[in-house]
Amino acid sequence: MLFTALNDASLNVDQVLRKFMDYFFEIHSLSNGLMSSNLKKSFFIKQLIPYLKENIYKDLAVNDMCQQFDVSRRSFESYFKKYFGNSPASHFKKMKLMRVRQEILSVKSGDLSSILSKFQNFHIPHFGQFYKRYFGETMTQTRSRRN
Repeated sequence: MLFTALNDASLNVDQVLRKFMDYFFEIHSLSNGLMSSNLKKSFFIKQLIPYLKENIYKDLAVNDMCQQFDVSRRSFESYFKKYFGNSPASHFKKMKLMRVRQEILSVKSGDLSSILSKFQNFHIPHFGQFYKRYFGETMTQTRSRRN
């Protein structure tokens, strides 16, 4: 299974890493019965980033993330703070900001509303304020720089 994943050219790095961690988890679980606490945290972090990237357009709540990884909210927020230095909601918002900026700079046609419409439950004025605070310019200013 793992070697097939490593030889599959259609998979990106995140997908191969996820397959590797799944494989590692299976072997560790079979050989030791239960995962150690540190291994569980490591597995959780390795799975989290690809999950957030896959769901970047969705309106994920912290409880949704906890349920996905079968982790209590307190543990989830503790792991997150330890590894990323901020809350899950804040980090996910920053990931969305980065994705929007990437799309604004890469898309040659289309307006901002078509880019933002991909994201679920976006409140554009609030997001615009976060964007300006984070990047020091408005989305319109970013768009004008791409030409």
